[in-house]
Amino acid sequence: MRKRLGHIPIRVRYYVGCEGESEQSYVKVLQELSDANNGHVNLHTEVLRRGDPLSRIEAAQASLTRLEDKGRFLGKFALLDTDQRERDPDRGGKAQVLADKLGIKIIWQVPCHEGFLLRHVERAAVRKAATSIEVLHRLRRHWKAYEKGMPAAQLRRLIDLEAVRKARPFVTGLDELLWAAGLLPR
Repeated sequence: MRKRLGHIPIRVRYYVGCEGESEQSYVKVLQELSDANNGHVNLHTEVLRRGDPLSRIEAAQASLTRLEDKGRFLGKFALLDTDQRERDPDRGGKAQVLADKLGIKIIWQVPCHEGFLLRHVERAAVRKAATSIEVLHRLRRHWKAYEKGMPAAQLRRLIDLEAVRKARPFVTGLDELLWAAGLLPR
């Protein structure tokens, strides 16, 4: 007699290009939260190691060409910093145009990833004039142990599902990524 195996749901694939290891750790936390929430999602992360937003979106384009040979992604995202975009507004604008053409939703972190994470604890918009150093100091007032490039396992101790959901109103595009991860009702 054959033993009947349970149905294994197919995971839906999403691509998330990350400016650095810090963003990659954050997306891994989202993956863990999704898995715990019975999400059938695969958030494929990739660190885009080039310098400015345009170079990073071009790197994402090259990766997507290679990766989509194994199957298409239902959605594509990139976590990029506005302080990088503002250093060369022309290239920043071109990055947005290319991302739109490729169907990549850029989630702009103001002014950097630490400012993005700060939304998870302060739940307010970051002032435009805030520098990367200023938001890092503010973040460390809440999370004394925070370090750039913190592994996902350590970051997970600081961020829970409630914090992620409460950051949504202050980060444009975060809703879409959370929906993709199955962390918001459909």
